[in-house]
Amino acid sequence: MLSQTQGCFDFPFKLTFQSKRQLTLIGFAIRRFVVGINYAIVIPSLWFYLQSFGAPYYFLGLAIAADSIVGVLVAPIVGKIADVTRRIRAIGAITIFLDFVGNIVYAIPIHVYMPILGRCISGIGAGYVSALYGEVSRITTPAERTRIVTILEGVRLLGITIGPSFNFFLQNFNFYIGPWKIDNRTAPGFFMAILWILVGIIHLFTVYNLTKDYRHLEEEFLENGHPDEKSEKGSSYEPGVPQGSHEDRRRSSLDLRSSRGSPVDSVGARDDKRGSFYLHEGYSSEEEVTEELTYFDILRSQRQQQGKEKTKGGRSVFEGIKTALSRSELVVLFLSQFVMYFNQSSFETLAPLIGVELFGFTITYLSILYVAAGIELVVVIVLVWFVSHHIADRNLLLASIAMGTVGVFAQLGVAFSQPRSSGGLVLALVMSFFMLLATPITSIVGKSLLSKITPVEDQGFYQGLLASTQQLGLISGPLVGSALFTYLIQFSSTSLFVFVFLYVLTLTTMDKLVGVTSLDVDAN
Repeated sequence: MLSQTQGCFDFPFKLTFQSKRQLTLIGFAIRRFVVGINYAIVIPSLWFYLQSFGAPYYFLGLAIAADSIVGVLVAPIVGKIADVTRRIRAIGAITIFLDFVGNIVYAIPIHVYMPILGRCISGIGAGYVSALYGEVSRITTPAERTRIVTILEGVRLLGITIGPSFNFFLQNFNFYIGPWKIDNRTAPGFFMAILWILVGIIHLFTVYNLTKDYRHLEEEFLENGHPDEKSEKGSSYEPGVPQGSHEDRRRSSLDLRSSRGSPVDSVGARDDKRGSFYLHEGYSSEEEVTEELTYFDILRSQRQQQGKEKTKGGRSVFEGIKTALSRSELVVLFLSQFVMYFNQSSFETLAPLIGVELFGFTITYLSILYVAAGIELVVVIVLVWFVSHHIADRNLLLASIAMGTVGVFAQLGVAFSQPRSSGGLVLALVMSFFMLLATPITSIVGKSLLSKITPVEDQGFYQGLLASTQQLGLISGPLVGSALFTYLIQFSSTSLFVFVFLYVLTLTTMDKLVGVTSLDVDAN
């Protein structure tokens, strides 16, 4: 008998929750990878495209910041829609279509504003990141979440690392599609439009509305702390939710168990009401009950992390922002993301200026620097993957801020050094190393921590706020960094003060930045 899935396709076999979750995470990873490629392909060739229209210098900054400006506004809204509807597949398909349209508009060379308009449309599609990480927060346990976020951020950085290599063959494009000329200026947009079509097809076959199907079980858990007997026995189950005979439910439980890891139950024994229900259903041992309750153990681990109060429905975006700003630990997370992304983007702007003006670097030396930076980012992702099960997220966050502080301190030393001096060059390398080390760690543990200290129902909204603070940093960093290059001492001194202040502020909120690691799980 054909099993019905929640997508557009039916398969002659039954997809378990484990299979759907794995496919969904694969779909998310592929999308993040292409997002990285998109950034890396467009940015290097953008100025040459704008030069063909005789655009002034400030148009480059405007075009680079266009998608981030739109993303700041759109990400919380997309996240809120995802929280309310849980239609991750449909929202993802719409945003992929907008990414496709944005790249097509970008590649139409009829006016200088076309690439800027295309970047703005793509910025709407980029707002899906809030819905994506919101869903990740709902389908993973707190203990495994940091590793999942590490993978998703890692593949994006991998896309950024290998993306520039596509420009080597794209610069040779020179053909017409009707009146539309595809050359080295428009080829990146044309190529990315094709790539987004492929991503859309993959999205339809891999991404499922997992939490939408299980939402009624979440509501029952919130109300009663256990699944309702009528829901277990009745016909209200959505497609893909374990049901049927005792053996079928047991097999589905094992699938859930293998996909999620061992249950997390840090507050003691299960309540008698829930246990008696399953014993009434015919289970003969506590072991069988434990295996059957895996999905609810995951809900339980999330609620134990955040408390069991249900978020009030219908809360507006502005009320959510007000609530977020009233919590010191959330302010620290948002501030750390903004400061790190501001510092990273200003460094990316200052690095060529410092290299050329202070040390006489050529294009070859700058290219080697960027290749080394890409390698370092990949290594950082691998390291976070290994240490995330041994070091708490909040400690990693504090360490990343300390690394950023060292990087800014080295930048201040560069500002005081003599041009072309060996000591200044060493400080510049130290600055590059620690600044590139700090930002990806902060991004990964920030997303993970946020998912553990905010309600499950509002994950998309809060992840959208986090993405918006990152986008604000990406917008303001290049503008401020390039404008203040001639005032490098004052700029570096101010940045150092901000980092020290952020470090102290994070220390004062450490007791509120509580996450689950494998050590916590093992201890229980």
